[in-house]
Amino acid sequence: MSGHIPDTTLLAGWASREITPALGCRMSGYMDRTLPANSVHDALYAHALALGTEAEPFILLLADLIAVDTPMVREVRRRLHEHLPGATIWLGATHTHSGPELISLHVTQSTPDERMAQEIIERIINFLKQMLIHIMQLVVFSSLTWDGCVSRNIQT
Repeated sequence: MSGHIPDTTLLAGWASREITPALGCRMSGYMDRTLPANSVHDALYAHALALGTEAEPFILLLADLIAVDTPMVREVRRRLHEHLPGATIWLGATHTHSGPELISLHVTQSTPDERMAQEIIERIINFLKQMLIHIMQLVVFSSLTWDGCVSRNIQT
């Protein structure tokens, strides 16, 4: 059996957006940190890569946060699926110790800032919607054939 793998058209997009919260937010990362943020040394960003089709993109999002927890992942997925039901999204964090306290780390006695968490989630959702508007067509060409038992490159 011989066949040609068809050329595949994919969409691809990559973008970054600043997500630095306002001064005065509670900071995460150190047990003895008790004062709120009073300056910004480096801005915090969300970075996203989207691959796939317009209806079913795979999105990898990495945010400058200490961590993302299950409730945050569920909320981002829920909100994104309202806009794009076929999307698959993976969230990750850079584990910065210079970001807002959005989740409970179980090593501090403080309570996460739910208002700030919702603000960051809103920024991420708006960012993803904008990024997906500008996703570009990417054409992947294949020149592999299947000859029954061995797959090999064909020089054309």
